[in-house]
Amino acid sequence: MNISQYKPSNTMREDAVESLSQLPLIGEAVEPAGRRRLRPGESSKSNEAVSLEPNVVLEVDGARYECSCGDGRVVVVKCDSTASALEVPSEIAGLPVMEIGPHAFCTCYLLKQVALPGAVSAIGSYAFMNTALASFDSPENLRSIGDNAFYKCNRLRRVSLNDRLERIGANAFRETALEEIDVPLSVELIGLDAFKDTKLVYTDQPSLRIADGHPYYRLELGGLYRLTPEGLELVQVLDENTVDFEGPNGLAAIGTRAFAGLTLLKHAHVPEGVTHIGDAAFKGCSRLTDVSLPDSVHSIGKQAFCDTALRSLRIPASLESVGAAAFYTGGSIAERFNRTIQQVSVPEENAHFYLDHDILCWKRSSKGSIALLYVGDAERVVIPPNITAIGAYAFLKASCVRHLVIHDAIDFIDVGGLDFGRGLADVEYLVYDGNEQPVKRYRLVFPPGKAGWQAARQVFSRGSFNLAYAFAAVDNAILITQDVHYRSKAMLERLKDPVMLDDHMREAFEKKLARSLASTVVAFGQNGYHQGIDLLFEAGTLTADNIDGAIEAAAASGEVAVVSRLIEIKRTSFQAPLFDFEL
Repeated sequence: MNISQYKPSNTMREDAVESLSQLPLIGEAVEPAGRRRLRPGESSKSNEAVSLEPNVVLEVDGARYECSCGDGRVVVVKCDSTASALEVPSEIAGLPVMEIGPHAFCTCYLLKQVALPGAVSAIGSYAFMNTALASFDSPENLRSIGDNAFYKCNRLRRVSLNDRLERIGANAFRETALEEIDVPLSVELIGLDAFKDTKLVYTDQPSLRIADGHPYYRLELGGLYRLTPEGLELVQVLDENTVDFEGPNGLAAIGTRAFAGLTLLKHAHVPEGVTHIGDAAFKGCSRLTDVSLPDSVHSIGKQAFCDTALRSLRIPASLESVGAAAFYTGGSIAERFNRTIQQVSVPEENAHFYLDHDILCWKRSSKGSIALLYVGDAERVVIPPNITAIGAYAFLKASCVRHLVIHDAIDFIDVGGLDFGRGLADVEYLVYDGNEQPVKRYRLVFPPGKAGWQAARQVFSRGSFNLAYAFAAVDNAILITQDVHYRSKAMLERLKDPVMLDDHMREAFEKKLARSLASTVVAFGQNGYHQGIDLLFEAGTLTADNIDGAIEAAAASGEVAVVSRLIEIKRTSFQAPLFDFEL
């Protein structure tokens, strides 16, 4: 097992190959901001917005068609019309119209009825989005309906699909008024959420009808299943009212986003024989508290149980790999709630996962282990020496942790891996340098308040822990902290023990102390930190030129002990004569 199987979200290392915050999940329909131009006959990705170069403009019955002609065919690139009904010409410039391009009719907002030529084999993504179509009869040679092709056609009630159709794209009929539809035997692919948010019925007497004996799909108890050589794959649970799920016999895989967004789902029983659970399979099932995973599961995709309410988790005996943030629950990534998983168990026969210091760990052969999820409630957490990577969101929202001990063997920290929220007070960094026992120890203390927790987040957001950067982040947080007592005390301690304190920050500390001398001596007196007066002198902040002002400020605040110590320093160190001072 190597780290590349984990697929972390950060790109700080060569084996960090995905971006959890930027990449879409597999199966999600995406409309990129830009469009690239295609030549006739050139194919595009199913979720790619493209723009064909029109070379013919034709006006027919008040409709203006921009078309791309070439390679013996015509692609309708754009249609401008205010008509409620259109019959697209079968030929343009002597060539057959064979494709409706992406976005082609999406600005024909009044369009209620359209007749396409029988030779049309493909309808591009977003082609009829937002139109007023009430019905649609697919042409006899249609092979592909693109992603989002009829998205948000909220008046579309009736669709008749031809028996040569092979592909229905993701979100193809989403947010329409479809009441019934028959899926032809020829359909080989149905995209995710193709019929979501419609009036279709999926249980009892389904109005989404898939014929018995369909070679690729079947509908059972509100779930859409795909037939594969390995067995059934659950493509998607279509019934949004599902509360309990019991997988059928022969189920081999749970597909990407199969249960995503089912907010009423509470319990799911995954039957023995399932080997894979896809990316974001249960994401957003906010009431899901109980999932039973069989020992046959070998892999679990990224964000599989993200934003669920799981209370406990049993790792399957055969589990070998997991995706980033697979077990992060409770809406914590979106900062809505707290984590919910409080208990994790790992069977002894699992050779890849184990628990250590309440941390779920994943072995990665000789390279050490990845910390996947912290489920404890300790104030002090020690990252074991065998852990060399921190997984995405492994400690996110573990606000109970105040003190963290980490070490130099950790060479990668995935996004949010050590984001504890606002509770972390300090970090102890151990340097082993290849030895069994640490040879050096460093301690970073984060200031209280916003400056401190922001510094803690900065320290662990770079993909790996850099000690010099960490000290710089803490020093900057100290400098901007509003608490005068804490700020001045921390600056003096850093000046006394200047580990990795650069000249620029040293100068900034000295100037800050000099400018705030009067408020500092008062704050030290109010907090009983009288030794701070001596540190001010040792740091060179107290001088013969400013000590009288410090005495006056302390006296005005009634800090007798501070005044006494300042007078003593003035007498012994600045060779000032004794004098009477009204306290």
